[in-house]
Amino acid sequence: MLTLTSTESRARIRRTQAALAARDAGQSVWESPQILSLDRWLSDTWAASWPDEQVLHPVQELAQWMACVEADPLGEQLLSSRSIARQLRAADRLVASYHLNLDQAPAWTPEQAAFQRWHRALASERQARGELTQAALPQAFVQRLQAGAIQAPATLRLDLSSAYRLSPAQQQALDALAQAGTHIESAPTGGACPPPEARRFADAQQERIACAQAMAAQLRDLDAAATPPRLVIAVANPDTERVALNDALQTTLGITAAHRVPPAWRTDQPPQLADNPWAAAALDILSLRLWDNSLSQLSRLLLSGALWSAERRLDCARLERRLRERCAPRIHLQDLVTQSGPDAPACWQQLRGVVADEPRQASPGEWVRHFQRRLEALGWGAAPDQASAAWQSAEAVREALQQLAVLDRALGAISQTAAVSWLRECLRARRFAPRVEALQPIVICDFAAAAELPADHRWILGADEAGVLGRRLNQPFIARELLGEAQVPGATPTTQLAAATALTRAWGEDTQSLTLSVADLDDTGAERRPTQLIDPPVEWTAATASQQAHTASAPLDMQPEPALPAVEDPLAEGIRGGTGLLKACAQSLFAAMAQYRIGAEPLDEPGHGLSPLLQGQLIHAVLAAVWEQLGDSQRLQALDEAAIRERVASALDSHLPDTMPQSRFPRFVIEAERARIGRLVIAWMLHEQRRSEPFTVLAHERSAELVFEGLPLSLRVDRLDRVLSRDGERLLIIDYKTGKDVKPGGWQADRLNEPQLPLYATPEALAALHIDRADGIAFAHVHAYRRRLASATNWAARLIDGDPTPRGQSDFDELLTQTHARLRWLTQAFLSGQADYTPGSLKDSPLAVLVRDEAIHDETDASS
Repeated sequence: MLTLTSTESRARIRRTQAALAARDAGQSVWESPQILSLDRWLSDTWAASWPDEQVLHPVQELAQWMACVEADPLGEQLLSSRSIARQLRAADRLVASYHLNLDQAPAWTPEQAAFQRWHRALASERQARGELTQAALPQAFVQRLQAGAIQAPATLRLDLSSAYRLSPAQQQALDALAQAGTHIESAPTGGACPPPEARRFADAQQERIACAQAMAAQLRDLDAAATPPRLVIAVANPDTERVALNDALQTTLGITAAHRVPPAWRTDQPPQLADNPWAAAALDILSLRLWDNSLSQLSRLLLSGALWSAERRLDCARLERRLRERCAPRIHLQDLVTQSGPDAPACWQQLRGVVADEPRQASPGEWVRHFQRRLEALGWGAAPDQASAAWQSAEAVREALQQLAVLDRALGAISQTAAVSWLRECLRARRFAPRVEALQPIVICDFAAAAELPADHRWILGADEAGVLGRRLNQPFIARELLGEAQVPGATPTTQLAAATALTRAWGEDTQSLTLSVADLDDTGAERRPTQLIDPPVEWTAATASQQAHTASAPLDMQPEPALPAVEDPLAEGIRGGTGLLKACAQSLFAAMAQYRIGAEPLDEPGHGLSPLLQGQLIHAVLAAVWEQLGDSQRLQALDEAAIRERVASALDSHLPDTMPQSRFPRFVIEAERARIGRLVIAWMLHEQRRSEPFTVLAHERSAELVFEGLPLSLRVDRLDRVLSRDGERLLIIDYKTGKDVKPGGWQADRLNEPQLPLYATPEALAALHIDRADGIAFAHVHAYRRRLASATNWAARLIDGDPTPRGQSDFDELLTQTHARLRWLTQAFLSGQADYTPGSLKDSPLAVLVRDEAIHDETDASS
């Protein structure tokens, strides 16, 4: 009997269940059951009837909507026509799926009126060309069925969860089948499981670890011939949770990439194909130009682990280093030929020739042929001994190239940059993960998919109010009244609540056990409350370590084994640094270990003009010189802007020649840097004139050496002020910040990422710096657009009206106590040899190349 399910994942599980049942019944040969998802069966049956229409690829739909937007005068006002086209495509799919009548729909906004106009025009064009969207297939199926081109099956079984709601288009197709004589029956839903267990955890990390331990307990002591249980982990957003969940499962199950075996878990919706390393390498190759390629792009290409064989990787790394040192920041393709040396392979010369022969504009199909020549020149995807994952990935990218070729009519002649951008859209439109020849009993999915996946055990992570209720539908191109009348899920609070209630009920079906969990604090520190939509209501109990201990196959050791031997003598081992060492520890003990014990130094990124380091040093020197002359706020208040400009110019005259000698920098660069820094310092001095309390600058650029918890450190305080407050004299330690914006929230012990000023306020540092005490610490943001004195003190909420203070921190002494305890723990952990790594902690760090972390290796420039 034909069985139609809600999703293809549910159909796959039903087919597996049928096969296992036949095997357990002693059958050696059996007929494969016909179990498909409803959408797939409609599509396959319609295509088998030899229709005249052509189904559009999602990227073809996007191109059509972009053409509509760009051809309309309204499109000239948009910053990104492609992002608007994505929303229009989503609106078009809602119209087809829910039979929305736009002819009678209100148009309250220019966007809604434009969508109705574009939709009518595009529908006429598609009808004339014989094109259909995937969302319009059910209606096309009905037309072919009523015309006699499709033979209705005698019987049909629907296997849907109680939470799944058929769209009007799907219901229309089923009604047409019933009218054609098909007997449609509904498969019984799985019986309800025992009452769920509802658990609360202190934070999200504890919640994930407990879930992983429970999964490990289900897989422990399984007989080799036994069928493993089906385990489902549901989260609100698998894409954002993937890295953290992988880390928890790897730690608990003891399986990492180093074991060279497939993991025991998979995601129901794999990541985008564009995130695949072989696809990323292909995009880098296809993005190359004859002239002015960025160093970052060529570094990714030359250091790609997916592109080069083991024999070629060392040569490519050496070439990358030469390009960085000799040719950056803008690199030509000829540089790869000249810097490779006389014994270099001919691929670079061949690639240069291929790129040189390419036209400025061509159709997408022609660009596909040029792109294939590029890939062949560097041997992409051509290794005879490719692993299965590499071969599957290369084939998937080749299929995406063929999808690009069908855009000829929609796009016409385009540039190479535009062709690469559209190929990236094709790669993003497909979810892909290489198939593995291994059982993967754990499936990670979203909340809706969890209701559709039959399971032996189901765990719902993050079952809080906001996560379970879900986001409200945001569709600016269709009037909300029309969406509400059609009962589109999420269009109104009523439909949103109804969908969430049905979902929580379906979680308890088709499973032997159900666990709900929520963290009191999520990864950002925001509070979360358990959902109250569970029916019947459940009692949420706090989870403790003792409750989790019996489930853990390999409990996490909160005091992990050291990655390196403990430091016996820091000076003898060459371990010595400034506050940067403790900042690295706060960021990641792994980063501190790699940089300060192993000696892994990031390569400098070449740039034009004065480096940020020298810029900061020059600004510090000019400020010190100005305050050397002024001394206190009284003299500063007596100056007007012209007088301040004169003193700043004098300080620049003294320090600029040493920082930017004419022998190294062109005259126009020196003049531009002088003018820029002069404006910064003048603006900052005017900002400090707003300080209401009198102050005297006691010291600037004061240095000291100290030993902190056994670790030798070098310190330099930018400035020390004595402030005359209402309650008497106060000492304020100031640190200038001339680069990226930093926030005083980084002084908090629980998210310590700016430990410099709290370190200066420790008793050891104060003694070394000859400072009696610290009554306050402050960042002085000397920036063109963000001038502020961000402070934490024991006498005032802020030093200048409007400048920030640490959020949620009212007691300065408490702040120092907590932060100092954290600094001491980090220092002791570093000296003991620990090298813990938290996923995502090295984002935006050059040391990120040392770790395999999906959270920081999936950033592709969408606009390139």
